[in-house]
Amino acid sequence: MPKKGGWRSPTRSVHGSDLENKALGAGSPTSADKAAGKQNARWAKANLTTGAGAPVGTVSEYDVAHDLGKVPAVVTLKEWENSAVPQTTIAARGIRRENWSATHVHVEITLLSGSFDGTLATFLVEGR
Repeated sequence: MPKKGGWRSPTRSVHGSDLENKALGAGSPTSADKAAGKQNARWAKANLTTGAGAPVGTVSEYDVAHDLGKVPAVVTLKEWENSAVPQTTIAARGIRRENWSATHVHVEITLLSGSFDGTLATFLVEGR
């Protein structure tokens, strides 16, 4: 009978029940399931349409709804899309963290080029 390797054995395995498909994933931001893989995170979307035609350089605050179920630690802008003005570029950061809740976060979005109108932003809301 072969000798069983000790805890310092060069061969280690990850059991299939520990990780989905034996890998960590981010999930799909376009899926109906908002889970962000095996992470403590959820995908959230915000429609940035204002109807006012904001000029470049405008900074606006948005309330982004999420379903993490607890107060998040971090919110990150991951992608955005504007089919009407494809050259749209935005930047975002979480603000007023003391007002974040289990259902929403506050973000400040800066319009760098293009238009807010018709822009759909996707955020990754992460817990502790």
